Amino acid sequence: MGVVLRVDKMKFKKNILIFGLLILIAFLLPNISADVVDSDSSIGLVVSPTEINLNLVASSDSKEITTVTRVIRVSNYFQNTAQINIIQIGLEDMVLIEETFFNLSSGQSKDVEVIFTAPSQEGVINGKILVGDREVLVSLKVNPSLLLPISDPLEENPFPKSLIIILILIVIVSIISRLIKKRKITN
Repeated sequence: MGVVLRVDKMKFKKNILIFGLLILIAFLLPNISADVVDSDSSIGLVVSPTEINLNLVASSDSKEITTVTRVIRVSNYFQNTAQINIIQIGLEDMVLIEETFFNLSSGQSKDVEVIFTAPSQEGVINGKILVGDREVLVSLKVNPSLLLPISDPLEENPFPKSLIIILILIVIVSIISRLIKKRKITN
């Protein structure tokens, strides 16, 4: 009979453990589903992406400016219309924001275009874009220009134009001389 009681005690402990887990799940489940389904002011403003990392090439010439465009999506999960103000910090003269102030109704999203311009100096520049009370961290790695400034040598200097003409004439004369030699050999 002692063995039967042991088995019953083990089943009882196992049943209590399962019952306790079910109660715990029952208490947690409504909270989990409320967070997933309910989109009220507890979520608020959502900004995506929250971080932008770019590699840019330093603009060596004022005629050629390196720019990169990115889109920041702003979503309003407040119950009311939100007034969104966008500012940048630490990125002076390197960021152009399409729209810096707008109203966003509850449940709506808006894509804001941001244009990043490479400065002339190389290095790493860190800053942020504030969208309402949210921030987007920005890191710009500006690399030196590997290419020389592009210019048309024929426009700036008349000497290369005459040099090109002379080279073309030399090629034409060599082709003609080869043709003449071939004719002499065949005759």
